[in-house]
Amino acid sequence: MSTRYGIELVFNPEFNSGIYRVRQLVCGQYGCWAAEMHMLRMSLAPYFECPEDGLADLDREISQAAENSRSRNPSMILPRTGISTDDASRSVFLHFGDPDGALGSLRQMAVDAVGRVGGAKIPGFAQEFAPRVALLEYGDIDPAILADAAEYAGGAATSVDLAMMGTAWRLLIVRYSSEAAGDDWSNGRWANDVGWKQLHSYPL
Repeated sequence: MSTRYGIELVFNPEFNSGIYRVRQLVCGQYGCWAAEMHMLRMSLAPYFECPEDGLADLDREISQAAENSRSRNPSMILPRTGISTDDASRSVFLHFGDPDGALGSLRQMAVDAVGRVGGAKIPGFAQEFAPRVALLEYGDIDPAILADAAEYAGGAATSVDLAMMGTAWRLLIVRYSSEAAGDDWSNGRWANDVGWKQLHSYPL
């Protein structure tokens, strides 16, 4: 079993429930297990390695990052800015803006925190950050159908009256596991059998 960790941001329950309904509609229509069964989150530091004996240090570091963010930005409100597709990963994403830079600051604190934990390693593919939530991920569909799925997602967001703004609610440490991923979590092989467990939660 291959194990990795992630630092994830979750929106306030009211907004998250709207994204959840949109995602269920899109995944149900296009038959995508990976996104439908995954937790609904914005990944700040995805799929990094961390030794078991470093988890207590990681907990302390991320707790401090969340506290610092909360004291600077007690209500981090993020506007949704649109829907896009990615042909390489056969995915549809809901994108968010960062008008005051608070999200970028929190993301950097999370990455720096992981870097201070002995033995923890953030992979190269995780260095780039896109503030987004997957509505459909690693689907077995071609690019033409992906375009349909993005249009469908926009209609679904309208139909469930998804708010234009969401509030950052919790920062999480999550343990991911997959047999299929092996040593390479960059290319979505984990999508076939990903399992996850929330280890820690910090208020934002």
